[in-house]
Amino acid sequence: MKKLLMIILFFTTLPAHAEEVQSVNYFPILTQEETEEIIKQYNANSCDELTEKYFNPENLHNLEKGKILDPELTSIIFKAMAYDTGLCVEQDLEKAVMFYEQSGVSGFPMIILTIRIALIYSNGPEIVKNDEKAEFYFKQTAIYYHDFEKHGQGQEIMHTIIKSNPAPKELTQAITWYQEATNKSYEERKELAQHLKTQGFQGTDNLWYELEEIERKKKFNTLTP
Repeated sequence: MKKLLMIILFFTTLPAHAEEVQSVNYFPILTQEETEEIIKQYNANSCDELTEKYFNPENLHNLEKGKILDPELTSIIFKAMAYDTGLCVEQDLEKAVMFYEQSGVSGFPMIILTIRIALIYSNGPEIVKNDEKAEFYFKQTAIYYHDFEKHGQGQEIMHTIIKSNPAPKELTQAITWYQEATNKSYEERKELAQHLKTQGFQGTDNLWYELEEIERKKKFNTLTP
């Protein structure tokens, strides 16, 4: 899991290119210098060696000698990131989103996977644009974002996700939607959480259970002498 986290964060914390500040570009292609740095980070000597290792789960398992708990998942996410950023392959957002979804949005931090999917479906090439799926993944991102925000890490994770680009209006709307949901009554929150769960959203129990647990502890502390 640690190795998987390193892969995800290395891609998403690369400095934004200067031209990104001038215009919105959620899909910058890695520079040669950035590509060489990634190759170096993963103890490879070339793009061929890096892709041979990470594109093949069996090779990954053998080379890492069991250090990676889920080589198949790691390989899928690596391929998604590679096609997303043009790492040692030609950038292909259609393949990228296919591998992102193939991962089952597993691994950590999941919010980075869901926002990449949402951005591709909303801002990617026409061949992959899908407003319905984009809305779903923006809302899923908002659900995950809430967990970071309550720990004071909202702005930090947002910067990691979109760098110098402005937040997509769809993401801002989704975050507002979920924030408003947390202010509803307990019964309303519980009903909404269960409804969202049936639609395939993950992490929805926090919408009602966690807040209810806080209230329960408050009552307990009040009653305890």
